Amino acid sequence: MRTPGIEVRPIHQMSGGSHFCEVFLTDVMVPGANLVGPANGGWSVAMTTLTSERTLISTIGGDRFTKLLELARATGADLDPVLRQKLVRNYIGFELIKYLGWRQLTALSKGIPAGPESSLAKLALSVQMGQMGDVIMAMQGAAATLINPDPHVQYLNSLFVGQWSSRFGGGTEQVQRNIIGERILGLPREPGRV
Repeated sequence: MRTPGIEVRPIHQMSGGSHFCEVFLTDVMVPGANLVGPANGGWSVAMTTLTSERTLISTIGGDRFTKLLELARATGADLDPVLRQKLVRNYIGFELIKYLGWRQLTALSKGIPAGPESSLAKLALSVQMGQMGDVIMAMQGAAATLINPDPHVQYLNSLFVGQWSSRFGGGTEQVQRNIIGERILGLPREPGRV
């Protein structure tokens, strides 16, 4: 990354973090000793990297639902029938993603490289994070617009604000849908794509 011609510009997110960067390559010369993979095989290396990133994104989740449930109980949202249904959908979604992640990690532990199924799990997680963010905001109502001194609530609000990183990292939701359509479902490529 210190090679002349490489410029890195951090992208400052509304969450306050900078988890992404723009990288500009201008007349960069890479010595043969620094090649990763065969000459002219960069696409394969890039796809391996992205597939690994998608697998990682979809398998790190922590215990978000437990924190969501604690907020529901604290705000009384666990007594609201509509919000209860949304909580149940969130629970089911996170459980499905957990099992998708375990399936991927089991395959990797057996030496089977990650494939397009990583796009399925990554897409599921990014959609789930959006749904969870909506529930976090709905449970708090107008109070969600205020800075809350409770670290637990701050963490959950940061998940709402930070949900976009999971939607872009490893490829956007639209990219994941194309991969799923073409490589898993066997659909034809979109018109105009090479």
